[in-house]
Amino acid sequence: MERTRRDLGDDPAEMEPERLTVYGSLHLRSSVLAARASDADLADAHLAEATRAADLLPDPSANHYGMEFGPGNVALHAVSAAVEMEDGAKAIERALPLYEEFPPSLPPVRAGHFWVEVARAWYYQGDRRRALAALRRARGAAPQQVRIHPMVRDLVQTIASAETRPSEDLRAFAAWLGLD
Repeated sequence: MERTRRDLGDDPAEMEPERLTVYGSLHLRSSVLAARASDADLADAHLAEATRAADLLPDPSANHYGMEFGPGNVALHAVSAAVEMEDGAKAIERALPLYEEFPPSLPPVRAGHFWVEVARAWYYQGDRRRALAALRRARGAAPQQVRIHPMVRDLVQTIASAETRPSEDLRAFAAWLGLD
């Protein structure tokens, strides 16, 4: 990804929107990969570069190459990066601005993924009730995605195993997923 970013140019301010979209999207992918490697500083540096690229876009709602790159997608990746580092507090802090006003330019599948990440963040914070509430919001946004998403299935099983007596709501959600 680094090589491809270099091939796109040295100065994002000089890039046309299509090139800027690819450049910023590569930084978003790199931020999540750095977070998975537990490198918070590198993840944040990539997020900062992606933010800079998104801010340079003349039309942030344009969808070049189907990448949906813009400020909204940067915000989603900031949440994902924090979740990947298992920092629930930071993920929730980053997610709160999107609770009320989810970027309308992003498709339902992105909203579904966002709410799955929020559920994971709440779980890391020890709040299983809010984790399940976020999973219900994910289901409302993108039911097909949520039903087959392995992270959702794992999270619901983990929550259920932590409960001495799972709530009816949790049992119903697990049944909807096809879990026993």
